[in-house]
This record gives sequence, C-alpha cells and structure tokens, in this order.
Amino acid sequence: MKLINQFAKISLITPHPEATIEHAARTCYKTEATTEARRTRLIQRLVKSKHGAMLEFADATFQIVTNRGVTHELVRHRLCSFAQESTRYCDYKGHLEFIRPVWLNMLTGTYMNQEVLESLLLRTYQYKNIPKKTRDSNIADIKFLLNCMHAEEEYKGLRILGWPPEKAREVLPNSLATTIMVKANLREWLHMCSLRTSAKAHPQIRELFQSIYLTLSAHAPILFPLGGTKR
Repeated sequence: MKLINQFAKISLITPHPEATIEHAARTCYKTEATTEARRTRLIQRLVKSKHGAMLEFADATFQIVTNRGVTHELVRHRLCSFAQESTRYCDYKGHLEFIRPVWLNMLTGTYMNQEVLESLLLRTYQYKNIPKKTRDSNIADIKFLLNCMHAEEEYKGLRILGWPPEKAREVLPNSLATTIMVKANLREWLHMCSLRTSAKAHPQIRELFQSIYLTLSAHAPILFPLGGTKR
C-alpha cells in the first residue's frame, strides 16, 4: 500500500489570459488597451460588477491527483469538462495508491508490513503516559493505514478469485488515489476557488484548491490576487 500526497498541476491555459479577457471586454465598448494599469482596473471592474461573461474567454486545464471523495464533490461543478481514471476499466496491480488525508500525522511512502502496524496499534492502546487526545489521534492514524492495507488485500484477493476490476472495485474506499483532468473557463475556476477555499469546505478539497488558486495567480494575478483565498 502506497500513501501519497494529493496535487494539481496546470496542463494548459489560454496564452496571456488577462489580455484576452481585456480584448473581449473592450470589444463591447470599442476602446483600446493602453496601459497595464488600465487593464487591471478593467478586469477588477468586471469582477466587481459580476460581468462574468468576459472571464469565459480564457480557460485552464488541470491534471489533479486526489482521492475519490474529493472528485465526487468536484464533478458537481457542471460548467467543467472532466476526464477521470476509471476503476471499472483500470486493473490495479502492484501497490495501490491512497491519498494522505491532510490531517493525518503519518508520512507518505510504501507501507508493506501489516503485522508491524497492528503491533504498533496495540502498544498505542496500552500506552498511558501521553494525553488521551494524542493517543486517540495516533490510534486513528494507524487504523486508517490498516484500513487501506486491508482494502488493497481484499481487492487483489477478489481479482485472484476471478472478479474483474469493475466488480473488485466494490471494496475500494474513498481514499483511493485517482487522476482527473478538469477544464473550465476562468470564471468557473474563480467560482470554484471561492467555494472550495472557504473555511466551510472539506479540509482535503480546501488544501487542493488553495494550491490551484496559487497556480492560477501566477498566470492571472489580477483575477486571482495573492491572499484572495478564504481561510
């Protein structure tokens, strides 16, 4: 069983996205771009007045590796295009990959020895010289790893017994790693970042979209100013 961190990397973005948005907007008023300052003011005015149609002239595509629980939320954004790794057709061999929860106090890497983890779990239960809250947190972390190892073991066992991937996948948890390609215009990325970096968002998707926001900020700093995510 392999534990990895989630990540998102940009695959494609409209060249000079903010210049493209400005050009589209100025078409409406038949005005010309003159300075960077005027472009900044125009785009900020578009956002403030919610004239979002102009932001749709630039788009971005991300390759995202995260868990399937996050992608269940992500695909609810209907104004996107998605292409996701299919557990029905992908035959997982070797070590299955699981996404490390952002709150987990365990390192990424390959975990192979179930007996060692079970022994560590037993010792942690018996260890009394640490606060109960800390001990319970450690126990929960170990139980999570053991659950991933059991899922991997059962999946491989079902494959050996003749179940095809589309049936064996029934034992796989939400923490299973998955790759998804997501394409959307910058209006929609701005909307998604606003929702998914909120303090009310799930911690896992919040960390992911904080990373996405920073990447978009490097390409479109007027639309995605640093410090603009909601903590």
